[in-house]
Amino acid sequence: MSTIAESLPCPIYPVGPSILRAPDNGESARDEEHRRWLDAQPENSVLYVSFGSFVAMPPKQFEEIAVGLRDSAVRFFWVARDRATAGLREMCGDKGLAVPWCDQQEVLRHPSVGGFLSHCGWNSVLEAVCAGVPVIGFPVAWDQLVNARMVADEWKTGINLRQQSGEDGIVSRAALSDAARKLMNLDSGAGQEMRRRAAQLREASRGAVIEGGSSHRSLSGFLEDLVEGKLEVAESSA
Repeated sequence: MSTIAESLPCPIYPVGPSILRAPDNGESARDEEHRRWLDAQPENSVLYVSFGSFVAMPPKQFEEIAVGLRDSAVRFFWVARDRATAGLREMCGDKGLAVPWCDQQEVLRHPSVGGFLSHCGWNSVLEAVCAGVPVIGFPVAWDQLVNARMVADEWKTGINLRQQSGEDGIVSRAALSDAARKLMNLDSGAGQEMRRRAAQLREASRGAVIEGGSSHRSLSGFLEDLVEGKLEVAESSA
């Protein structure tokens, strides 16, 4: 941020992470089913799987992921579109639950969830940070590629599976299975280190938004400068 501030003629007010909680409108029967299943699993034993709503997964890649999860023997909670959930139940065996929708923030914060297999959209990355959950990045397009590299290479809170894709762009079931076991193994040094760093990021994100934190100070400073007339508002040319 200091480099950006030095290069711009205007003040910078960094604010974040900006994660909002939706109001509780009551539990549906489907929500309660999710909770019962998660409540029955051991702590940090479930890999939450979601690839967002906008990019469709090629059928070949979808199959490799499903079989890789089955072969890993890791418990999983997979959110997929309605038409895919029935096939997932057949391919993945009895170690997981496949559903068409869930409250992602609630699931990530559940004690049984110990990892997140994600497309690494920015909202999902921030939600994982705030929950302190390490990530297996499976980016498909756009900023997801950069986000996955940041998770694995900069923050060191996860694994970037895109780096293991073959010439055809497909990540194999073996690579997926190995990554799932590595991340979810609570006794391995690598898994413990990613979990430790994810917990550090969670505490840093919480500290930023509480009163006196960096985000709180930035927003307060912006409002003070605005009220005191220290900021120039550019006129629209439209």
